[in-house]
Amino acid sequence: MYSINSIPHRIFIGRQGETGTRRIQFDAGAWTELDDGLNISIIAIRPGETEAYVPQGVTLSGEILTWVPDTTDTDIAGTGAMLIRGTDGDGNVIKS
Repeated sequence: MYSINSIPHRIFIGRQGETGTRRIQFDAGAWTELDDGLNISIIAIRPGETEAYVPQGVTLSGEILTWVPDTTDTDIAGTGAMLIRGTDGDGNVIKS
């Protein structure tokens, strides 16, 4: 499990074409303590692409944000990018 405030530079999400084989978890407690109504999401960019998207298979249960990558996330081999973003009802944003 990764801390939402100290995510490593690289996280392995799976092999090309895999779906549901990995569960990547983040302890979001530092953010949920700030605002328990915070909407926390993951934004991703696949290797070689420039368009960001919101991956499916992301859930927040209590303080644990879980991402189970599917074939959309692992379809292209290589290194992509991701960002965890929290937004509150007033439009304030926190980014990882």
